[in-house]
Amino acid sequence: MPNDSHHNNIDDDVMTIATTSDCSEDRGPHAQSERQRSRRNMKNIIWKSSVICFMLFCFLFLVFLMIVWPIIVSPDVNMNYGDSMVKERLRDVQEYIELQGLSPSMEVWNARSYQHSAAKFMTTVSLPTTPTQVQKYRERYALACLYFATGGTFSQRTTTWKHSFLNYRSSVCQWQADYRLVSSPNQLLFTMGVFCNEDESVVELQFLKNGLTGKLPTFELKWLTNLQILHLDYNAKLKEDNMDDLLTNKLPVSLVELSLDGCQLEGPLPSLPPLFQFLSVESNLLTGSIPITGQEMKTLRITDNMLTGDISSALQQSTKLQYLYLENNMLNETLDESFLSKHLDLEQMDISGNVNIRGVVPLHLPNLKVLDGHNTSLESFPVSVHNSSVLEFLSLHDNLELRGTIPSSLLPETLGHLDLSSTGVSGDMPSFDNLVNLNYLFLAHTNFNPGTIPLDYAALEQLVDLSLKNSNRIGTIPASFNSSNLVLLDLDDNDLTGTIPSGLFTENIQMMLLNNNRLNGTIPSSVGEATNLWLLLLNDNLLSGNIPEELLNLNQLKYFFVQNNPSLSGELTTDSSQQFEFCQTKVWKADCDVLECKCCICCDDVAEQEPVDDIQSCNTTNDFLLQYLNPTWYHNYARPLKMY
Repeated sequence: MPNDSHHNNIDDDVMTIATTSDCSEDRGPHAQSERQRSRRNMKNIIWKSSVICFMLFCFLFLVFLMIVWPIIVSPDVNMNYGDSMVKERLRDVQEYIELQGLSPSMEVWNARSYQHSAAKFMTTVSLPTTPTQVQKYRERYALACLYFATGGTFSQRTTTWKHSFLNYRSSVCQWQADYRLVSSPNQLLFTMGVFCNEDESVVELQFLKNGLTGKLPTFELKWLTNLQILHLDYNAKLKEDNMDDLLTNKLPVSLVELSLDGCQLEGPLPSLPPLFQFLSVESNLLTGSIPITGQEMKTLRITDNMLTGDISSALQQSTKLQYLYLENNMLNETLDESFLSKHLDLEQMDISGNVNIRGVVPLHLPNLKVLDGHNTSLESFPVSVHNSSVLEFLSLHDNLELRGTIPSSLLPETLGHLDLSSTGVSGDMPSFDNLVNLNYLFLAHTNFNPGTIPLDYAALEQLVDLSLKNSNRIGTIPASFNSSNLVLLDLDDNDLTGTIPSGLFTENIQMMLLNNNRLNGTIPSSVGEATNLWLLLLNDNLLSGNIPEELLNLNQLKYFFVQNNPSLSGELTTDSSQQFEFCQTKVWKADCDVLECKCCICCDDVAEQEPVDDIQSCNTTNDFLLQYLNPTWYHNYARPLKMY
């Protein structure tokens, strides 16, 4: 029995094992699927956790940049000014500043003064013990005073300075950074801040458009004993209402270059320090006369102010002067051939916009390269000029008092820019055949004797811009007028006849104004070669025939006026699928009763209307049109750049 029972137990166990084995085999695929699902869930959890961690990291980093970092770089970091040890350090600094006379005593101990804030900043460095350290300490303190006196604070969130360079960890020679000046041509990249010489002494400060407010700390700036250049342009909230005190008593004696353009300065300018070489105070509210300048002055820029008086007496001593910019003031002087005759180094002079300047055009200066005298009351040309004249730029437009003829021999072959538009010059239109470097010639709105376009103009290979608008031109347009460099050709409002030469339409031409003449014949098919043409005015002529199909291929042609040509016919249409997009970019005007043009502004039956200042009108005035279009030809000369 026992044996039988034992066998029975074994059999039961075998059966149990077998049964369990069978169940495991039945559950195998299901368990595997569960394990795979579990792995996928785990991967999803890990991926989501990683994303959350990354987003949390980004958020914390952003908080660090916006809140923590400004506190770290702030000058008073880790400085508890209520702490007794820190108070003692501050007291030591204040006593040193007072003892050395770096600031007025009362202000050093005044908790609301900029000197007090600068003293706090100076607790982060040791007091000096050697002459070299003393000099560097004074410069550091002076720069700290400049910062706190003009709107700077310990917190970057409350300072008015756009770019705060104050840094207690580094040398003052490292307080600078590169910035892109968006308002300048080509968005000029310049370095702003503090600049030092090889001895690590401050020689230059550049803080352009940096939000400086209040008054300069002139008492402390004198400790910058090697400072030569100070540029604080376009800090409109600087309040320097006493230029006499600033220029004669307060700035470092080493200073030779000062620029305060666009700072809303008021009042008269005093006589300048004798060592000054450069002064720029453009676009301010200055009154009085031109300041007396010393023998070392080389550049004087006082444009866009309200100065009165003459020029010669103020500049009598400045015989080294090279650049003189006085435009848009109220100066009053009658010029003759002795005007600034001792200033032999003068290269550029701009006296434009001074309507009370009269007399002779000052072409007698031997090294003058640029003369801008437009919108004045100059009356005549000199009898002769210096044999070695190097003049490159001459602009006298909008001088109705300027009369008489223009002797061709008066202008040197170096001349590249000549603008006599809207003057009273008369006689025969000069040929200018000796001006082989001429690239800009404007003789619009002049009273020359009626005559043809001088053939020599067609031979001026360097010519880029030519305007003979309203200058009594008759006859035909020279067929040889095909300069490959020509960008602007303006022959508007003359009495020209004949056909349009096919050679006018070159690849470089961009603006062509032939309207308001008596031109006849067809529009040349060569117009299709002018692939950069964006302005073509042919209205108010006697053109005939069909519009050439090639004109529709000029993708750049935005302004095309052809109205008031009664015998002109044809179509100005494109593929219907592209019609809407094509018309969106065009301002075309035509007589729709003779031309089929779905993009055109129709000008039928409006010829008797009064001229208006509206680009969409068929009666747009020419002056408004050009003002609206703002063509890109150059009216201005290139001035030497400042240091920034």
